[in-house]
Parts: sequence; C-alpha cells; structure tokens
Amino acid sequence: MELLVGGEEDDFSLFEMENTLRTLSLSENQYRYCQYVMSLSYVPSDTEASKALGISKSGIGVIKHYLREKLKDIL
Repeated sequence: MELLVGGEEDDFSLFEMENTLRTLSLSENQYRYCQYVMSLSYVPSDTEASKALGISKSGIGVIKHYLREKLKDIL
C-alpha cells in the first residue's frame, strides 16, 4: 500500500484540500472517493475503495481518471 506524500496530513491541510474540492464540479461519488482517500494514511486499492464505497471497480477507475484530469491544473 502506497503512503501518501508526507504521511499523515494535519488538520489545516485537510481543511485546505476539502475547500479546494468544493470549488470543483464533482459528482457525489467523486467527492465521496476523495473524502475516503483523505481519511486514510495510504492510497487504497481500487478493490478496497470499491468495497468501502459500494461503487464498482470500473467506477472507481472512471473516478480516478476524471480526478487526475481535473486536479492536474491544481497540483
């Protein structure tokens, strides 16, 4: 399992990320995926995220693809 850059994020960083996400036009599932990943200290596998969120693995793949495109300008 891949650790997130910098390990655990502090509350302020999570607050900033949350506010940034709110400025994007994300679907409910995209937003839920982001919240789920931010709540962990590692990036979950598609299978793990799928089970936790009740979204198909292919749906997780679509969400990740969309987020990569949407977030590349921000990051």
